[in-house]
Amino acid sequence: MMKIKRLFFVIAGCLAAGYAAADAQNESATPMYSIKALDIPATSFGYGPFAVSMGEGESPDVVGLYEQFDFFSFFNLPPHQVDLGQKMYRHFSCRGNRISSSYCDALWDGANMAKAWRYSLYNGTPNLKSFLNQTIADDTDVIYTSLGNDASEGVGYRYDYDSSLSSYANPTSYGIAKFNNKTFILKSPVIDREDGYILGSYASALGFVKLDDGRILVGGYSNFPSAKEQFFYNCYAGNDDSDGSYHFCPGHKMQATIWVIDPDRDPDGAEITGQQTQSYIDYTTNPTAMVSAAVTSFIKKGDDLYALGYSVTNDWGGAVNPSNTAVYWKLGLDGDTVNYETVSEYPGMARPGNQDNWNEYTWTVGANDNGYILANRKLAKAKNSNYAMNLAYTRLNDDGSFDTVSYPLYNDPFGGVNSEGAAINDNNFIVGWTDRRNDTRAVVGGSYRDTEALFYDINAGKYHYINDFICHKDEAGNTDCKAEDGKYYHIQWAVDINNSNVIYATAFQYDTKSDWDNSINATVKSVLLKPSEDAFIVDGDTGEQIVNESRKVTYNRAVVKNYSTKRGGSLGIGGLLMLIAASCFTLSGRRKF
Repeated sequence: MMKIKRLFFVIAGCLAAGYAAADAQNESATPMYSIKALDIPATSFGYGPFAVSMGEGESPDVVGLYEQFDFFSFFNLPPHQVDLGQKMYRHFSCRGNRISSSYCDALWDGANMAKAWRYSLYNGTPNLKSFLNQTIADDTDVIYTSLGNDASEGVGYRYDYDSSLSSYANPTSYGIAKFNNKTFILKSPVIDREDGYILGSYASALGFVKLDDGRILVGGYSNFPSAKEQFFYNCYAGNDDSDGSYHFCPGHKMQATIWVIDPDRDPDGAEITGQQTQSYIDYTTNPTAMVSAAVTSFIKKGDDLYALGYSVTNDWGGAVNPSNTAVYWKLGLDGDTVNYETVSEYPGMARPGNQDNWNEYTWTVGANDNGYILANRKLAKAKNSNYAMNLAYTRLNDDGSFDTVSYPLYNDPFGGVNSEGAAINDNNFIVGWTDRRNDTRAVVGGSYRDTEALFYDINAGKYHYINDFICHKDEAGNTDCKAEDGKYYHIQWAVDINNSNVIYATAFQYDTKSDWDNSINATVKSVLLKPSEDAFIVDGDTGEQIVNESRKVTYNRAVVKNYSTKRGGSLGIGGLLMLIAASCFTLSGRRKF
């Protein structure tokens, strides 16, 4: 199948003007994607604004985050993945990723790093703000995790710092859903108690699907009973000498949950109690070992409805291990009662710990209307001094079967390279991030690699660096990477792509070419990237869109050494995010923002 698609890609590319090679230079005076840096109001919180999700259309609504502390460096995750209940992003922490102990200790105990973040949680100090376009909200109002078609619909969570709800200062959380100009409070069916302590409730919404009858299913997670209070203490209060304890901090024992909302029937402010599944991989083996599971998204195929997400397994070496396992549930509805009829794994995605310990953890990200499902895996085997992350995808067929999972960037473009998919649109395009090109530094015993935004074209079976979409040729034929606003950009994390092929990302903005060349004096920006009219072409045989590679422009950027891996804020400490000897292909906008 992939060989055929590659052939189509070659034919279509030649018809489009013969790109001939990945470094083909475009003579257009405009880039393939134009950049709009969003004017988000400033806050007192020092990190952000970080992009999270957007709506549909050529000028979509957007949501994102500001953060008070940098904990994401320690857990090696993009800052928008702050969600505390999704354990997959930090199941194995800094040392678990074989980073040098001195580097881990500096992150875990350093000023404004993980130490400040965990103590803020332990002390019940707010450390997040969410924004919807120009409006900023506190964490007691809403922290958005996903936006629908526009600003009128979205889901997320909020905190409640009422000290009577928990024996600890850490807040209780509720899921939030906004539809039809109403706000719905999504609650866990469990109030957790252990050894006389009240641990409160915990719930968050991650995705949703609209049913034909007007109801909405919201997926996410809520807390599982019998959580152990010492996990809270070991995480929040410190216990720095115990590498394992803070693996359970703070989103331990989360159970996959669905809430049923009827916006026409349910009043504004209605409290909806979630329905947790009892169907998990290895659940019957040791049901009390549940550490983290969630519904992340949904997909419909004919009359069938599926919830997508992750379970856990104790298959790792025959012992209980909280390794996330990508799964799907076939759903049934009896009135407002959700029936999780079956739970299954995707073919070709090895269960973590399965015999050869190939995968460390896996999870489902989302799906599109064509049946394609986006997932990711973290490898448990090292390649070139890295335990890599790989984006993955499969497809749900009309007969209910699933294609074998594909890992298109496994060891591509070099051995041990990381890639992570964040979103997929109905044109079969995936965005996410990968290792900064040519960054092959040893991770084992060192520090994390820097990243840059990624674009994967399923139709053509080819990946692209999004930073290769934002340059153009000037009238003299020279490569020019200055944006229309006179700034220079490095696109770091692409978090969303809608059906107009608009990309939403977190980027780093530089005032001068010199700063951009040397990756210094950067400012964090949430940006929208809008494609030009000829950014994509249609394959005459398949009718599918593919990237018009003749519109890419390459450039050479200075190699900068001795750079910092700090992320967020103004990036003032030694310059973050150094980009190395690279090519930047670029595109322009259909119309100006």
